[in-house]
Amino acid sequence: MMQFIIIAIIVLSSIWVYIDATSNKIGKIRNEKNMLNMSAGSWSIVTLGIWIIGFPAYILNRSKLIKKAKEHPIEPRWRFLKSFLIIIFGAILLIYSIPNSMLQLNRNSPIADSIGTEFFNYLKNNVWNENMTILIENNFQAKTGRTVQSIISSCADKIIRNSSYTNEELKYFEVVFAGEEPIINDDNKKRDVMVKFFTFSEQLSNCFNQSLPN
Repeated sequence: MMQFIIIAIIVLSSIWVYIDATSNKIGKIRNEKNMLNMSAGSWSIVTLGIWIIGFPAYILNRSKLIKKAKEHPIEPRWRFLKSFLIIIFGAILLIYSIPNSMLQLNRNSPIADSIGTEFFNYLKNNVWNENMTILIENNFQAKTGRTVQSIISSCADKIIRNSSYTNEELKYFEVVFAGEEPIINDDNKKRDVMVKFFTFSEQLSNCFNQSLPN
């Protein structure tokens, strides 16, 4: 998450530098040689590539650059196109820097989706009435932009990823959530599966309760 925030700051700084430089007609002046004599695009690229050097250098010398630009104004060419390209490139960097934990909600395992569906159906048919289901669903949609079922599936996926439940056990859990009894001939194994099922159910309920919008 910290990496995403840092890259977001760098990208926004780069965009701001380009817009600010072009707005003040800061640019590269011909026949003038010094380290600060750069085009607006170059300032933006330096900020994006070497932020710790480029951005402070621009901020510290901004007033000097603006004063110089008043004497030698540089009209920006293709300003909007270049701004658009910088924004697109920055967006690509941000997308690639998004941590897995933020993307995980969209990458649930099939078994997690199945369990989420069955658990939602269980709540809808046995815990909530029709009006309550509609109320809760609308509340989630309005405050999170997601369905109750998708959030339950995400919770199931999170639990599965951080636990040692086997695929066979998860299949049994799915069957129980569907209101059926798993076919297990060994009584000891059946007892063990049901104990794990109750543990899983508690974990799933806790995760869902923590996801409830205020």
